[in-house]
Amino acid sequence: MKVFDSSELLLIQGVQNSLHYCLYSNAIFLAERLFALRKCEETAYLLATACIRQNKVHRASAVLSGSQSPENRYLLAWCFFEQNKLREAEESLRLNEREEEIPGKAAGHYLLGLIYQRSNRKNKAIDQFKKSLEKDATLWMAYVALCDLGSCPDPDSYFSKEDSTLLSTQEQSGRAEQGGPNQCLLGLPCSSASLQAPLLSSEKHLPPQIIGRTNLEEDYSTPYQRQTPKRLSSPSRVSHITLTNPNWQTNVLDKSVDFRTPSPESKNTGTVRSNGPPSVRRNNKPLCTPSSQHEPIGSLRKLGRLSFSSRSSDRVGMERVVSSGEDRKMNSDSFSVMRLFRTLGKARLLLSLFCSEEAIQALEELPPAQYQTGYVLSMIGRAYYELLDYNSALQTFEQCQHLDFTYTDGLEYFSSVMWHLRMETELSFLSQYLLSVDRNSSSAWCAMGNLFSLQKDPDTAIRCLKRAVVLAPRFSYAHALIGHEYILKEDYDTAMASFRTALAINEREYHAWYGLGQVFHKQEKYKLADYHYRCAIKINPRSSLLYYHLANVCYSCKSYNEALEAYDKAIELNSKNYVARFERARLYSKIQRHKEATEELIELSNWVPKEPAVHYLLGRLAKNSGDRKLAMQYFMFALDLDPKSRLYKHCLENIDAPDDPEDL
Repeated sequence: MKVFDSSELLLIQGVQNSLHYCLYSNAIFLAERLFALRKCEETAYLLATACIRQNKVHRASAVLSGSQSPENRYLLAWCFFEQNKLREAEESLRLNEREEEIPGKAAGHYLLGLIYQRSNRKNKAIDQFKKSLEKDATLWMAYVALCDLGSCPDPDSYFSKEDSTLLSTQEQSGRAEQGGPNQCLLGLPCSSASLQAPLLSSEKHLPPQIIGRTNLEEDYSTPYQRQTPKRLSSPSRVSHITLTNPNWQTNVLDKSVDFRTPSPESKNTGTVRSNGPPSVRRNNKPLCTPSSQHEPIGSLRKLGRLSFSSRSSDRVGMERVVSSGEDRKMNSDSFSVMRLFRTLGKARLLLSLFCSEEAIQALEELPPAQYQTGYVLSMIGRAYYELLDYNSALQTFEQCQHLDFTYTDGLEYFSSVMWHLRMETELSFLSQYLLSVDRNSSSAWCAMGNLFSLQKDPDTAIRCLKRAVVLAPRFSYAHALIGHEYILKEDYDTAMASFRTALAINEREYHAWYGLGQVFHKQEKYKLADYHYRCAIKINPRSSLLYYHLANVCYSCKSYNEALEAYDKAIELNSKNYVARFERARLYSKIQRHKEATEELIELSNWVPKEPAVHYLLGRLAKNSGDRKLAMQYFMFALDLDPKSRLYKHCLENIDAPDDPEDL
């Protein structure tokens, strides 16, 4: 145990005070003087800490080089990790194979898990994250990492202890470490004097609301019953945004529908049912040209970006993933951190499994003080986004911003929601606002990229999204968005490189699997497209749009039975997936099941009476069945809805001419 004289203790106290009051330059100056007086593990730790606070990680790692104390080894490993020197970071933590020797206790295991995760050693990463949670149940990010890796951790297992029991265990662990070499640097008594860190020494340094009873002790017996969030007005926003399309009576399909950019329509000039792949996101071109002898189906085909949005979500019932014991309302009379973690952990697990409806229900069990926070509301907004309920997602994200205008985590999905809803003015406001809050926020630059994407400026969108991945190199969602922008530019090689980068970062980034499927579909490599779509479905089996695109590939391969099964599944997951309904009707016609096709189209015409393609196809079916009068009626309906269509005029003028069945 080192003994410091009065001069050294004065410098130590000065460094601690400077760090406490965020005077990092002064802390470094004093720590340098101390390190010059005595070069040892303790003073190196103090100087490295001051350097890290001022983002001088390279210097901190140089100061800590050769250190042997557990505290310094952990800090050195952290510095190496920040510099992406994974081998050196692992060596600093693992001087030998004895797990108990890993410095930092739970934090050390968590850091080692991050190292394994980044070096693509998934199983070892999962093992380390589990060990970190077993040692410290409050290490929430380890639980999040397990969810993101698809490990399906049980929240009841990791957050089962009572708060008092957990606190007692941690206090005993802390007392066991009080003899550590850096004890005086952490506010613990030194052998020569009793120094206490300003922040940790006594309650007089803490705010009164922390010392006394806090609002965290709010009654937990009444969960927060969420009401439908109200739209929050902003003086900068347009007072009313209509999302209608002249071809529709409803506004359900006036947004493009895909995961980020892709749309099920065909970018090239093919027929209504083209063998080519669906085009990408904001391509609002017709699905066919007059020369193809088919008429575009308008908004029915504007389904690129996974967005069968409606005013109210029509979600199917989902299976419970977590034991029903946690479904009951929390009825403790006092606040419990572990109970809170169990609820949040259940919701986070469900969200990672894309059981979004159950995740929302789990979060609604939280008390109001916890529910009305940026973290929880952003989770709920993300859940609505995955459910394709963009209006509810929009309202929830707006509520999140209203409660905490500085919260930016997860708002890339907020901007994607606005992209789907074609809210260009609001998206412009959001992106500029987020940049004004934090220009180093990757979410802000992602929002700016979405804005230029909506404005059909892919080059500028790519530049903004690349800025996002510079700020957050492991931002897999942004890499996937870049890939979709390159699809729009028909630069398929670069698009695939972006998608593969996203998958190298996060193999569960289903947007990237989907994007690769889009590329291969466009290149008419149907087997590869089928494989990548199925990989995406394996990750997110509750996506109606993924099944829709899989069905399109099966249709292109003339695997009609598989295509029909995929269309059925897409409609089962989302009964308002009108595009899938239309394509299923076309498939019925193709396989000579005209009765089912007619019934499907008649039902669809009740939902979307102003879609000319529906009436056009009904006319074709009526004509093939020999009902000339009814066929003329449907063709006239279609022409009334789209008077500029030469195809509809051609059909009326040649009502007696035979049709080619292959054109259906």
